[in-house]
Amino acid sequence: MKRLVLLAALSACPSEEKVAKPIAASPVPKPAAVEAPDAAVAPEPEPAPAPADPEVKFTGTIDAGKLKPARIVFLVTRDACTEKSDALDVMEQMDVSAGELFTEMTFPEGTVGHLCAVALDAKGQQVGFAAHEKNPVTFQGGGQVEVKDVSLKLKSVKARPAPKGM
Repeated sequence: MKRLVLLAALSACPSEEKVAKPIAASPVPKPAAVEAPDAAVAPEPEPAPAPADPEVKFTGTIDAGKLKPARIVFLVTRDACTEKSDALDVMEQMDVSAGELFTEMTFPEGTVGHLCAVALDAKGQQVGFAAHEKNPVTFQGGGQVEVKDVSLKLKSVKARPAPKGM
């Protein structure tokens, strides 16, 4: 009977295979810490963009008179331009036609320029010249600058090489 009780007691004990092992709980991930910006530190302001060079609008007339040039060149020069100039320090130039003048060019604010026109024949020889009566002109005003009433009356000159720099 001792055996039977022992056998009964042993059969009542669970074996190792049947014992459930405790499940380890995995830790719950914590949300990533978000750092709040420091209210005392203001973001650095972006530097202001450099002002754009103003666009200069020229309006007026170019009178060729009796000249029949192959080309008329409107010039803006650093130094005074005359009909006898051998060389010109040209900042900008543009081919134009006789009659109404309307053209735009860009210059740094405060630039001082001289306005003139040179008439050229088919061989590129200077045959006419005109200078603006109000030379020199300062280009100021920011944004858009307008030079109105430019009057360039071409005078005939003895044919000669066009000024250097054109």
